[in-house]
Amino acid sequence: MAFPDGLLNFADSHYRTIRITLIGAILVLAALLGFFVLRPIVAELNAPPRLSINIAPSSADILIGDQHYRCGLYEFPPGDYHAQISADGFNAKDLDFTVTPHGTTIITDYLVHSNEGLAYFERNAIDLTTLRAVDTPEIRDFLQAYDRKAAIITELPFTGNYDANANKNAAPVSEYSFKITDGSRHADCQRVICLLISSYKANPTILKHAVSQKLQEKGYNLDDYQTIYELR
Repeated sequence: MAFPDGLLNFADSHYRTIRITLIGAILVLAALLGFFVLRPIVAELNAPPRLSINIAPSSADILIGDQHYRCGLYEFPPGDYHAQISADGFNAKDLDFTVTPHGTTIITDYLVHSNEGLAYFERNAIDLTTLRAVDTPEIRDFLQAYDRKAAIITELPFTGNYDANANKNAAPVSEYSFKITDGSRHADCQRVICLLISSYKANPTILKHAVSQKLQEKGYNLDDYQTIYELR
C-alpha cells in the first residue's frame, strides 16, 4: 500500500525539523561546556603562577630567600625554593618546594609547640582546619583523638546528682544536681571545646568527681577538656 505524497513530505519535513533541533541543542551544549568548563581552565593556565601558603599556626613567619611571608596567596615566579618556617613558642622547620609555571602551588604544613605539642591547636579552629589538609601519621592520630573528644558536643547536655557531704555517715546528707553543657562560647573558654558545669555551691572536689564519673559513663575523660564551673 503506497502512502500519499503529502504524508511522506510531512514526515520528511518533521524529521528534518527534529534533526535541526537536535543539532542546535548539541551546539548550545558545546558552547555552554566551553564557557563553564574550558574557559576557567584556560584562564587558570594563562594566570600568573601563584603560591598558597597554609601553615599552622596561622601566625607563623615564612622566610623565603630574604622575604618574609604570612599565610595567604601570592603571585610567585616559578622555580625551586627553600623556606624557613618559625613562630614564637614553636619548633622551627625547613621546607623545600617547587612553584609550577601554571596554576597555584599549595604548601600546607605545621609547627609543633615547644611545650604543649599538638594539643596547642585545640585552641584555634582555623589551625585545626589547616591541619586537616596535612597527611602525616602524627596529624592523623591527633585529629582522630580530637574528633573523638569533639563528639561529646553532639551528646550534651548531661545531668547528674551528687552528695555534697564527703562523709556518707554524717547527717544530714545534701544532694545536689549538676548539668554539663557546651561551654565553647563562654568568655573564659580558651579552647575549641569547653564544658560548662552548672551546679549549686558545694564541695568542689566532690562535684568534680561526680562530673568525672558521669563523663566516664558516657565514654569520655574529664581531663581531655577545659571545664568552666558556674556555681549558684
